Amino acid sequence: MTIICAIRDPKDDCSWIGSDTQWTTGDSERHFGRHKFIVKNNCALGINGAGAFLTLLANYAEEIDATWTAYAVWCWATKHFTETGAEPEEQPGSPAGWDCSFIWVKPDKLESICCTGGAPGAQAFQARGMGDKYAYGAAYSLIKHTDLSPREILVAAIKAAMRYSNSCGGEVYIHRLGADHAGS
Repeated sequence: MTIICAIRDPKDDCSWIGSDTQWTTGDSERHFGRHKFIVKNNCALGINGAGAFLTLLANYAEEIDATWTAYAVWCWATKHFTETGAEPEEQPGSPAGWDCSFIWVKPDKLESICCTGGAPGAQAFQARGMGDKYAYGAAYSLIKHTDLSPREILVAAIKAAMRYSNSCGGEVYIHRLGADHAGS
């Protein structure tokens, strides 16, 4: 399972993305050491869902274009899902879609993307995955009541998700996206 978070840092005109490194196979076998996002052309795509989706899209990372909108990211991902035979799942009362979601991160913007084709959401902090409610709670409190940097808030939010959701774990892995193209 997963926690992926991203935060904007308007002071330094950059964004940060981070994730846990735990992944599972089957219902209970846990593995560690794999972050949950692709970085290319000074943008990042965080992928919440089956590891196969991350592996599949990583094979096409060279195609990622920093000028894409959230809708263009969704079209690109679902095109590759469909081409490889991954069929959207039917859910009662919901549109068909793939059991995954994304965070599209650029130095100046964060967008959350649902794989049923729902409207993207944009805000200064984004979280996706099983621990997202814990991450949102930690980030909200820290943004409102501390002077921590966006990087420190990101790390704390991921750690909160890892602490309170047994579906998240491993190490925290982060990356900075900015005009100077600095990494983690």
